[in-house]
Formats: sequence, structure tokens, C-alpha cells
Amino acid sequence: MVGHSSSALSVDSELADAVDQWGRSVFGAPRRLSPLITAVEFRDEVLHRVFTDVVRRDLREERTFATERSPSSPRVPLARVDPFTGTLDSLRADTLHVAACTVCGRSGLVWCPSCGGKRFVSCSGCGGTGQVINIRTKRLNQCKACKGSGTVGCGPCGASGKVMCQGCRGSGHQWAWLVFVETRTPRVRVHPQSPVELAHPQLGTARALTSDDVNAFWLESELHTAGPLNPEDLSLESRPILQHELARIDRRLDRVVFQQYMCLGVVRRDVGYQMCGTAGTVALSGRPLTGASTPQALRPIKRRLSLWPLGVMAALFGGVTVAASAMGTAAYFAPTNQVALLLLLSATLLSVPWIGGLLRAWRPLVRLRGLRPMDLAAGGLWAMLLVVIAVLGVATRPTTAAVEEALAAGDVDRARLVLDALIEREGESPLVLEVEDAVLMAEAEAIHGPQRLAKLDQVSSHQGTLSPEAQALARLERLAAIRELVDAGQADEAIAAIDRDFAKTWKEDPEIAEERARAEELRAERCADDPCRLLAWRAARQAHETPNRVNAIEELRARLLAALAIDRDLATLSPAERVRMSDQVAQVAEHVLASKLEDAALVAAATAAKAWAAEQRAAVAILGADGDTLRALFPELREVSTEIAAVSLEGAEVFFTVDTKGSCRGVYAVGPKDHRELDAAEWSAERILAQAFGHPVAIHPVKDPGEVASSWKEGKTKIVARWRGREPVELRVGEAKP
Repeated sequence: MVGHSSSALSVDSELADAVDQWGRSVFGAPRRLSPLITAVEFRDEVLHRVFTDVVRRDLREERTFATERSPSSPRVPLARVDPFTGTLDSLRADTLHVAACTVCGRSGLVWCPSCGGKRFVSCSGCGGTGQVINIRTKRLNQCKACKGSGTVGCGPCGASGKVMCQGCRGSGHQWAWLVFVETRTPRVRVHPQSPVELAHPQLGTARALTSDDVNAFWLESELHTAGPLNPEDLSLESRPILQHELARIDRRLDRVVFQQYMCLGVVRRDVGYQMCGTAGTVALSGRPLTGASTPQALRPIKRRLSLWPLGVMAALFGGVTVAASAMGTAAYFAPTNQVALLLLLSATLLSVPWIGGLLRAWRPLVRLRGLRPMDLAAGGLWAMLLVVIAVLGVATRPTTAAVEEALAAGDVDRARLVLDALIEREGESPLVLEVEDAVLMAEAEAIHGPQRLAKLDQVSSHQGTLSPEAQALARLERLAAIRELVDAGQADEAIAAIDRDFAKTWKEDPEIAEERARAEELRAERCADDPCRLLAWRAARQAHETPNRVNAIEELRARLLAALAIDRDLATLSPAERVRMSDQVAQVAEHVLASKLEDAALVAAATAAKAWAAEQRAAVAILGADGDTLRALFPELREVSTEIAAVSLEGAEVFFTVDTKGSCRGVYAVGPKDHRELDAAEWSAERILAQAFGHPVAIHPVKDPGEVASSWKEGKTKIVARWRGREPVELRVGEAKP
């Protein structure tokens, strides 16, 4: 048959059914593909099929060791061996010969695998280090096996570096012969290559075909034989195809055991169709007109499969965009969201058929043809649902009027619900903020505590028409809380609340200032000393001045000046009483100076009193002092024995020797244990020595750098100092022990 074409479109029912049947077998194809046919081309073909069953025997050499020392030749030269002339045994007999060993090259020896031909290996006794650990002494000794070298002679090769070849057992030769490995390979060739083979897969099956296998075609001729076919038995047109197959046969190693030739007449119709902006061609062949799924046939279908989900996603995006105008996250939108989501889901489902139908009707050059009524209906319903969603959004949009209506009805919860939706939609515009302030004020009326204050503060921050009212209510609420704290005696909490809530305004607010003054008075009552009280009363007066607070300050100030007075008659006081009085004055002075009172007279008095107290204490001598005086000078004095008392002064240890009458007769001082030098900031060697006599005493250093001690007398009292370099480490004054 000769192929021919027809430009006129004439689609009969058989051809249409064949196209539809092929379309139903392809995923993504329209169920009825025949309405999309645009052209039919008649291309009847003649196919030549050659099946060849080939047996192949590949030759392979086998070897084993031989005891012979000289090579020999095979009975049949290896190049002339025919693997199909005999059996494996006869092939061995014909090709058996002695050949040089392929492993050792006829020498009979190979490199030793243990030492690699180096003749020496690492010593196993020392691991190659040349030293071993002596178990008894735990020291490293020279390895006796390798004598410290780390290597020993290789045992398997006797330190020669070579061993006997196992491939030939040392003879240098091997027996060699040929064997064959048989494989069977069926081959099929169909000429010319055509979509017909794809539509009828039995044509490419690697086996001989029967008449039943080709009943879809016209069998024009068929030849087969147990060996190769003779090209002379074929027509001139068919001979090159058979000769091509026979040329692939290796005359020595291949044998054709069966060969079949078929010449088939095939009915073929190439049906063109258009869809999704492109064209495809389906090759239908055989009596039942079976379609072939070639790339050219599947191109429009694959394009539709890729564009269809993209179109649905685009339609969904459009639906979501429209639905976003009606939906929101606030609770107010919950009913609208449910309806909008249901409508959006319905619109998405409707977009699937109309987008699929649109792609089906899309012809090249952006033309539409054959758009079905059901596709138009689905598209119209989809658009109508989007309009309904948009109308729903407009109809349910929150308004300020709805908020005001809910407030007028006393439904604050409903007002808040609408307000949250209004803020989400329109943001915090001036009009929305005014409405929000009204809702916040209504909510604040029903609650108390921090939540009420938070809402009032929020209204105040908006600076709207309700802001002054909210500020006034918040002030009253906070003032009441501060009064409760003051009445409960919680002064620190009340002052912290004033600083937090009225940091910039409390001084101009008499009521809040009075509460702060009351809180400062509470602090004054808890003070442990007069300087602290004076500071608290002054803070109270600064907050809100009253005559009572002014009088309290004057009384405290006069009392402090009296306590700091230094014009005292000390003649009638014992040394211990003088020390205690000076300590009391010094303590008051320290408190005044530490409190940082902004009072020049008090500070001057405290400074003078502190210096006077130090002078009075320093004038009390340790030597000759009784026990009461020692305890006044050193409150942490401890009794070591009946004759010795001790005290620690900045790490230094000072011992006092006491006689039977309780008087101190000697002083012994030694520096801290970590460095021994008497170099403390307050209780240095000079200070200890001055306190011992009640007046400054010079320390006599050593005269010679090599000396470690110096001694001298202050009056009749002997003093001994021990030195470390230029620093004293011990002092002995009077009858000191130890």
C-alpha cells in the first residue's frame, strides 16, 4: 500500500469512536476528543518485520598449574577454533597446551605478600618501636627480638623477598585451554520505524509472531526457517532489511537458529486535533484503528494538565482576594467567615470544570471554539458566587453607628465585638478612636483595680473629648489606692506608687503631696537614728510644709547639735567612760556625715565631733588601763587566760598582759599570718604603739640592715620591735607575754 493524504475533513463514526477510545485511555484527555478534530491524513503503510533467534558461544581461556617446564602448542590453532563444531570436552582436547604462567611470567617466584619484597617486617614484640616496658621496673628496655631496630626478618619468604608462585606451583608454566559460554539472544527489527509499533506492542515483542498476532493488519507475505533466511527468497524491496540483520551476525561466534520475515499492510490515519492553544496528531492504525501515544499526540493534553491546576489556583486566588474584603480575624466576622468560606469552596469547585472547558475550547492564535453550555454555566456560577461574597462583605461591614447603637442599648460586649472588627477594617482613625473611648469608658465603669486604670489610661492617651474625664477618674482611683497604702503603714509602697503614677505632677497636686508627706513621716517613725529621722522629716516638709513638720525638724536639728557638742567636762569621767562618750559622739557624727544632710552647720559640727572623739580615744593609754577601759577601747576583747587578753585588729593579733589587780602591764602585737607585717591602714605599728602610751611614740628602726630587731625605752618602759626588711612584724611593749 502507498500512503496518501486528504486535505478535506471527513470524520466518520468509526474514526471518531477510535479517537474517543484513545482519549479515554490517556489521563487528562477530554472524554470526547473527536469534536476537536481539525484534520485527517490517510497514511497507509507497509511494515517489514524480521525476527532473528541467535545463539552465541563466547570463547574463554581456562588455566591450571603444570609440572612441565617447557611450553607446547595446541592441536588446533586457537585462531581457527570453531566453538560450534564440538562439545566442551572436545574443545578442551583440541586447545589444551602448556603456556607461560601469567602470574609470575615463567619465573616460578612472586613477591612475598607478607613483606612486599622488602625482606623485613615490623617486630611484633615491640610493635616496631624497638623498646618494650619492663614489667618489674616499669621502665623502657631495648627489645631483645629486634635488638632495638624495630624490624625482623620476614618468616614466610626467609628474608629473601620472594615466595613460590601459587598459580604454577613454582614450575613457571600452566595448562591452558578454551571453553565456550553459550547465550541466546532474540532480535526484532521493524522497518520503517513508525507510531504503529507503539500502538501495537506485539510487533516489538522478541518472539516469532503467528497469524493471530497480526490479525489487525494485512499479511502480505511470511517466511520462516530453522536457520537463516535466504535473501534470494525475498522481494528486491525486502532484501536489504534481511541483509542488514544478517550482517550483524558474527560468523565465528553466532549461529541463527530461527528466523522469520513478515510483510504487513497497515491502515493508518493521522488525526489532527487542537486544544489548549496548540495542535496534536494521533496516529490510528490497524483494523480497529488503535491510537499511538506519541509525544506529538500527547502535547496538547500535557499542556492542559499543566495549565489546568494553574488556572484553578489563579481562580482561587481571585476568590480569596474577593473573600478577604468580607472576612476578618475578629470574632465579629465569625458568621460571615463561615458563609464566605462555604461560598469560596463552592466557587473553587465550579472553577475546575469551566477552566477545563476553556482550555479544551482554546485553539491556536487565541481562538475559542466549541465552548459547551455546561462550561459557560459553571463559569457564570463562579462569577456570581464571587459577586455574592463581595456583596456579603459590604452588607456585614462594621460601622461606628452599630457601636453607638450597642452602647445606647447597654450592650457593652456587643459594642466591643463590633469595635474590634471596626479597628481591624479601618484602623485607629480619629472617628474610630472616639468610639473606642466611649466603649472603654463603659467597660471601665463595670470593673475595678488595675484593669479599670488601664482602660482609663488608654482613653487618656487618645487625647479625645473623653480624655479629661478619664484622667480625673484615673487620678481619683490612684489617689484612693495611695491613701490605703499610707493608712496601712506601707510608706515605701505608697511613695513608689506616687513616683510611678504622678512623677511629674505630684508636687502641683496638694492632695497627693500631702499623702507623700504622710508616707515620709511613716519612714521617720521607722528610723533608728536622728539623722535618718531628720532626712525623712525634711522630705515630708518638702512634699507639703506644715507648722508641725517645721517644728519637728527644728527639734531634731537641735538634738543633733547637742549630741555633737565637744565642749564637755571630762575631768570627772573615768578613762572607760571617756572612751564610751567619745564613741557615742563619733557614732552620731558618722551617721550625720553618712546621711549627706544638706546642712552646713550640722556637717561642720559632725566633722569637728568626729576629730574630737578620735583625739579623746587616742589619749587613753593601754598601759596601766584596767579591764573596763580595755573593753571600752576594744569591744571584741577576748580572754586568753587569767593573765592575757587578746583582740584581732585588721588581721594583726594584739595581746595584753594583765597583773593581779587587772591593770595592763604590757602589749604584744604580731602581724597577720599571710605576710606578718604590721602595715594595716588603721591599726599600723605606729597606731598600736601610740595607743599603748596614749600619745604618739616614734619607732626606732634597726641600725644595721642585717639586724632583725631593735629596742629602746619610752620613759621607763622598754620597747622591742622585730623587723622583716624595713617593715616591723612584732612589737613588745613593757611586760609583754608571750
